[in-house]
Amino acid sequence: MAAAGGAHGQTPEGAPPGLPERIAAWKARHPGQAITTSISFDRLVPDAQVTVLGRRYGVRVNAVRIWVGGFTGTHRIREGETPEVAISQARQEVVRSFRSGGGVERQARTFVERVSEQEVASSEERLVQARSLLAVNHRFRGALNGLERGIPLIYGLEVTGDPDRIAEMIGAPNVASVDPAFYSGEILVVPPARLPDAIRGPFAVPEIDRLTPAQAYAQLRALANSRP
Repeated sequence: MAAAGGAHGQTPEGAPPGLPERIAAWKARHPGQAITTSISFDRLVPDAQVTVLGRRYGVRVNAVRIWVGGFTGTHRIREGETPEVAISQARQEVVRSFRSGGGVERQARTFVERVSEQEVASSEERLVQARSLLAVNHRFRGALNGLERGIPLIYGLEVTGDPDRIAEMIGAPNVASVDPAFYSGEILVVPPARLPDAIRGPFAVPEIDRLTPAQAYAQLRALANSRP
């Protein structure tokens, strides 16, 4: 293995290096080695698009970055596992998680056990907490509905492949950025995928923000009692 290189480095003018410079630097420091790269999309893409992208550029998909209802996660693909199977499993895991409510009912139950309706009425902080729990539940329910309809989830990937083919991926449909990994000392750093602008927060729920303290507490109590 070639000696580990530094981080991105700088161009002669002092500006951060672009993709061609980073690919060239990797090839110079690690001749003949594949490079691991973070791919960010400009929108959430369908599952099948990941498979097509991997095959077209001959890259191994190591992980998919998932966004749903304001929540993000990473599903890593095991050695020998196909992206199709891994992504299907990732979707099933997300569905199971959202069907369980992510513990929102339990949090609501704890809240109503410890906080009275009068406290919610007299404390802005408690009212914000009550509304926040209801907003999270709203997002879970909406996300689950979308998941069951098969909405796109994937906003980014981690892939490994030939440096020159990786460089070509910047021209692929819906690819917003290609960020190669780099060494910091002996540690390989893979930049995080970037969320598309269209799905960044905040995720306000106006109808919940308008709830009075009594209404918020009543809904929270109903949520707390919705599971045994």
